Amino acid sequence: AYPLVLLCEYRSINYVYEEIDSYSLRERKDTGDMGELGGFPIVYYWGEEMQETSAVLRALGAEHGLYNTNDWKKAGKIDMIVASYTECFNACAEIMFSIPFDLRATALELLSEGLLAKFLAICEKELEQNSYSRFIVGDTLTIADFVLAAFYFNILKNEKTPFAEAF
Repeated sequence: AYPLVLLCEYRSINYVYEEIDSYSLRERKDTGDMGELGGFPIVYYWGEEMQETSAVLRALGAEHGLYNTNDWKKAGKIDMIVASYTECFNACAEIMFSIPFDLRATALELLSEGLLAKFLAICEKELEQNSYSRFIVGDTLTIADFVLAAFYFNILKNEKTPFAEAF
């Protein structure tokens, strides 16, 4: 959801961010208040409910000039970065919520050497190929930049997560 918050802030889109704790999550699951796909985030935009961070990013990005679907080459690179981010983010969540505490260090190491290394290699390659610009894909801000910023500040450099030290 964090790349969505960055996009909304950047484009001055009014939004309400609701943090869901484990109690609220259990309550919402019990009442069936989990949206059409049964997960989060749930975004309401122009009266429409949308779910799945990547899909919402693409929709809002296209609506607000941050994801050009007419440029298939750039769209493909953006999608590759967004998909890689999603894989890493989901793996981090899996470690935090499904892996026993005593096995987390090993899981973090495997993640760091596997998916994280792959994600960072993709980003480094794109930045090298796009060295004439300050953006990761092309010469304008895109949803890929929001994804990279969210991952950097919320996972890699956030001292409140176990990931900062491990990564």
